[in-house]
Amino acid sequence: MRSLNPHASTLLDEWEGILEGTTDQIVARMLDPSEHGRDLRQVTPFAGVLSPAQRAAAYESFED
Repeated sequence: MRSLNPHASTLLDEWEGILEGTTDQIVARMLDPSEHGRDLRQVTPFAGVLSPAQRAAAYESFED
């Protein structure tokens, strides 16, 4: 990710620290509604974890 997004190094460094936290701390950061939380989600290290179908199903569950 760093080589593909060198401009995001600060956020990726922050993710490194976040991922050393507890599951609850990680989830809290992933769900942070602030502008900074949105910025973090733009460079999430979880990209590619879900298949496109799983991702679509997750979005659909929020619509319900």
